Amino acid sequence: MVVQRSKSTVVCASGERVVDLSPALQQADAVDRPTVGDWVVLDEPLSRIEKVLERKSLFKRLSVGTRNEIQPIAANIDTLFIVTSCNEEFKESRLERYLALCREAG
Repeated sequence: MVVQRSKSTVVCASGERVVDLSPALQQADAVDRPTVGDWVVLDEPLSRIEKVLERKSLFKRLSVGTRNEIQPIAANIDTLFIVTSCNEEFKESRLERYLALCREAG
């Protein structure tokens, strides 16, 4: 799924297509709108997403700036790989931060 502010690209039985978000989802908080990896309920005749189904996991961060809003990155992740360089730029604290994000995601 490719997600923009009011549109998403979804894969469904009829193939890949660009759809709108329902008015309720357009007004919802960012964490409640669809993100990459979400399963959604699609109203095909209206070509819009009506509902985001329950997530197994959510990889997220705080948005940049002063809004302090949760920004979803990806949902329903089954496997995650952390790759980092082991040269002089390696920082154990960075790796710990990545591991904490993974644990929090579920």
